[in-house]
Parts: sequence; structure tokens; C-alpha cells
Amino acid sequence: RLPKDSLKFRGHWERELVTMASTTSRPPATPEALTAALLDAAASGAASEAERLLRDGHISATVKQRMPLRICPKIACIAPTLWHAQCSATALHLAAAHGHLDCVRVLLLRGADPRALTRSLCGATPSMLAAFGGHAAVLACLEAASDRPHPATRLAPLLLAAAAAGGNGATAEEAAEAAAACVGVLLGAGAASRVAPDGASAGGLTPLHVAAALHRASACARL
Repeated sequence: RLPKDSLKFRGHWERELVTMASTTSRPPATPEALTAALLDAAASGAASEAERLLRDGHISATVKQRMPLRICPKIACIAPTLWHAQCSATALHLAAAHGHLDCVRVLLLRGADPRALTRSLCGATPSMLAAFGGHAAVLACLEAASDRPHPATRLAPLLLAAAAAGGNGATAEEAAEAAAACVGVLLGAGAASRVAPDGASAGGLTPLHVAAALHRASACARL
């Protein structure tokens, strides 16, 4: 029978060997792998994993994707052209589009830009994607995080809010409620309800035109 001191000593080295094996068996992660991991965490709503990567992985919250993304059908059907290799979406775009509020908060605290533009869709900010997805809480968080106006693009956040899809499988009533909530957030943040977006992209329609065409009485009343 071994003395207690010997057992302690053996246990200490066993733990040391396990630690050494776990830290030496994996090669260092490449920047591309870290970027993919952060984008996957944002898209899936894994806020703690996103926080860990930003804290320990030497990666910035403003990094943009350079490869096609694996996107769930819920958001792929909302903006199918957004996720190709040249769209330059950030992790914040993905978290906002999916409605992952905790992830959005983590990314904003780590320096993500709430007014970052994609290259596709004529330039979309995270707020625009949150508005079209009908994610009012995420939209409010993004608007509160920026003291800058939306960039001049062919997309109007309020127009997208009026047309909010409400997520995959949402009923017409749920989509209408989501649209009204998002319209309320943007009006509260100072969005103009009667300024039409660029006619080349929206035919001169205002958000009120869109809400009326979709029979969204609550959104119309707010507008």
C-alpha cells in the first residue's frame, strides 16, 4: 500500500500529463479556422463560445467572412444572396439575422460595428437584417449601440421592418406583430416614416405602402 504522499504525488503528475496532452495534441488554429468558428457560433446563438473565441482566440469581432457559410433555412430563405463568399458578412450580421440577442450583446461589447455593411443586397447592416427577420429586441439593442445614422444605401431599415418576415414558419399574425414591433423600435430611434428609399430598388414605395399592401394594420397605425 502506497503512502498518502506518494498517492498525492502520482495524482499531481497524472493531471499534469493530461493537461500536456490536451494542449500539445492540437495544432494552433489558423485565422481562417477561428473566423469560421466565430461565424458558426454567431449563427447558432452560442454566445459563450463566441465570447471564448473573442477572449482567447486572438480574433476581432469585426472580422468578415471570406467563404460560403452554412446557414440554417430560416435565414437562408430571408436573404439567400447574402451568404456567398464575397458578401463580407460579420458575425454581428449573422447573430442579428438569426435573432440571437445574447450573441449580439457579446459581439457589441467586443467592438463589433452595428453599422457594418455587406457587399451583397446593395449593402445591409445588422439592423436591416434584424428588422426584416422581425427581431425587435435585437433591433433595439443594435440601434441603442450606435450613435451614427444608417449608411446611405438602397435599403431602408424601416421599409424592411414593415415587410418583416417574422422568421421561418411564422403565421401572418405573428409576422404582422413582429413588423409592428420593429417599426415601433425604428420610429422610436428617429427613423423617418415618409421618406421613400431609392426608387431604383423599391419603386418609390414608402414603409406605409408596404405595410398597407401586406394588410398590417398595427404597423400602418404606427407609421
